[in-house]
Amino acid sequence: MVVFAVMVALAVEGWSEDRQMREFADRARQGVITEIRANLDDFRQNGPGLLDTEATLWEVIREEERRSTAGWRS
Repeated sequence: MVVFAVMVALAVEGWSEDRQMREFADRARQGVITEIRANLDDFRQNGPGLLDTEATLWEVIREEERRSTAGWRS
């Protein structure tokens, strides 16, 4: 009888831990989804400005390369 009681207790404990882990995983998944949505909103709002900044930085790099190449040849 004691062995049976221990087996039942272990089974209940295992079930409880599984349930807690599933709940934790669900909360974590929801947190990730919320973060992804927030990031997408940021990209939508800031994307055009970031593209403009990227274009400007590429222009700066090209100009610096031209200056560096021109100065090297002198």
